[in-house]
Amino acid sequence: VGTASKQRPELSIIDPGKPEESYIINKLRGMGIAEKSSTGVTATRMPPPPGAPLCEEKIALIEAWILAGAAND
Repeated sequence: VGTASKQRPELSIIDPGKPEESYIINKLRGMGIAEKSSTGVTATRMPPPPGAPLCEEKIALIEAWILAGAAND
């Protein structure tokens, strides 16, 4: 929370109250991600293949948590 993404340093991994500016949401949707990961390989959505992407319902829950301030409770 509040830590810059290594792949897109202009975005926080999780920006409390701002899911649209939180890189994790981009990674979960596979949109707006960096070309390369922090290790230099091609960046992919989360979870990476062969894992199945999260459904939109689960992503919406994460967005709601971020919008509510991303409390660590």
